[in-house]
Amino acid sequence: MKVKIHFITALTALCLVHIAVNAQVYPNTPVTVSADRVKVNGKIFYAHPVLDHQTLYSISKAYNVTIDEIVAANPELALKENGLKTGQILNIPDNGQFSAAAEAESQPQNENVAPAPQEQKEPKIQEQERDDQAYTVYVAKWYDDLGSIAARFNTSKEVLMAFNGLTTQKLGKKQKIKIPLHPENVVTGQAGATGNADTELSHAGQAIKSGIETADSLVQAAGDKIGQLFHRKSETINVAVVLPFNAKSKPDGSAFDLYSGMLLAARDLGKSGIKLNLKVIDSKNSLTPVKSESLEDADFVFGPVSPDDLRNILGVCPSSTAVISPLDPRAGTLAAAHSNFIQAPSSADNQFAEIVRWIREDTKAGDKVVMISEKGAAQTKVASYLADSGIEYTSFSYGILEGRTISFDRYMSTAGTTRVVIASDKEAFVNDAVRNLNLMTHRKFDVVLYGPSKIRNYETIDIESLHAVQAHVASSYFIDYDNARQKNFLLSYRALFGAEPTPFAYQGYDALWYFARSYDRYGSSWLEEMTGFEEKGLQSDFRLERSSEGGYANYAVRRAVYGTDFTIKVIK
Repeated sequence: MKVKIHFITALTALCLVHIAVNAQVYPNTPVTVSADRVKVNGKIFYAHPVLDHQTLYSISKAYNVTIDEIVAANPELALKENGLKTGQILNIPDNGQFSAAAEAESQPQNENVAPAPQEQKEPKIQEQERDDQAYTVYVAKWYDDLGSIAARFNTSKEVLMAFNGLTTQKLGKKQKIKIPLHPENVVTGQAGATGNADTELSHAGQAIKSGIETADSLVQAAGDKIGQLFHRKSETINVAVVLPFNAKSKPDGSAFDLYSGMLLAARDLGKSGIKLNLKVIDSKNSLTPVKSESLEDADFVFGPVSPDDLRNILGVCPSSTAVISPLDPRAGTLAAAHSNFIQAPSSADNQFAEIVRWIREDTKAGDKVVMISEKGAAQTKVASYLADSGIEYTSFSYGILEGRTISFDRYMSTAGTTRVVIASDKEAFVNDAVRNLNLMTHRKFDVVLYGPSKIRNYETIDIESLHAVQAHVASSYFIDYDNARQKNFLLSYRALFGAEPTPFAYQGYDALWYFARSYDRYGSSWLEEMTGFEEKGLQSDFRLERSSEGGYANYAVRRAVYGTDFTIKVIK
């Protein structure tokens, strides 16, 4: 496949600008206990890779250790002075809670266990002769890149590349990396260019980062390189990518992150034989407003983001060409007046409907369903969904000032599970209700709390409490870190762009992957045929249905369960 990337503005190339993710849309990254252990000075430690938005507090809770214990186990990182950084590998003390076999798993004969850096600093060699070619072997994990491996073994990426004869920083699955015992004697130099698409894209990102004006030509070259790698089919899908890059003044990081994910999706689609022609338009370039001529050849339009920008695009776009809203949930109202409109993000209402379906599926004999609300305050829509469901439930209200004195005991089931919904979006009240439910678990009541994704974003709620009440979260976005495709995406993103993907990058990948595959499957009549076509993405799922007004909306919602063992699993 050959990806053709056309630029309407002087600089709408791939950029690595990252902005803070809106906490009301995307959650903090959950902490999963690592399966990898290392042995350092005779002690067993978990090797935990730090992901974006994780904190020392959340990591300590997941591993049931204190923050001070983590700091003490990683003196070289000076965590109290420097803080936590994405990509670091933390040694977490193993208190024996998760596996009695830690000692056995840490033995050197297991090739998946990293040799302890401290042990490798003092290799057993003859004193009279130093062997500059002596090395130990490390098997790369899915979350590793050369930078993290180099940091773990107190060396540099350049040394590892020279010693292993690598011409690219991209690592394969379970690739064996030789770690020199005498890195100071390794002669380093400029790694040879591979000439492949990954390297070209990485160079493009570097150029934009440093403000080099040749970024346009580099990304165009990257598209040509990608095209040489792709298998060809008879037809090409033309996609107009209209995003608010704002490249002329202050670049919009979220737009570039979204586009970064789209580029990776284009690459993977090409490998499956789907040809794409991406025409990129900066919707924030006031000198060249989007015109109908720019869109007339498009099979579908991806973007822009805001409802106003989408309304403008719908005004100039042919009625036979679909316009996809990639991010803003408020844009869903446009489906009422436009039959060619597609709302990619699943709405909050869908989350409430999914909560009720989930409760109905889970409830067994002896269980009680309870809805809690704040006295005198408006209830969220989940209350009306529950009332219309036909599920038998008990409701009660209390004021936030009563939270320390009110008793939840009489509402708890003594013969089964108490399944709870909190019909409020006020953080202070939700926090108090969760605290009280947590107290009920200490009194040996079995409690399960059902809620929308918003409950994960409240900063005052202790993550430990969500695990204690076995939070069942219905969410439009939830990254499944056990998904093999997600691991491949993460490795590719790091290798190409030298950074961690944001949720916007995941969304760009998922949305383009789904809609391009839909068009490839059904052709020009895809809008009539794709209803019910389901796909599971890296961060979100898709199941499109036509609304009564004429446009289309995504009704897929993920289910994630917070276990009492501090695991978080996507079960749907």
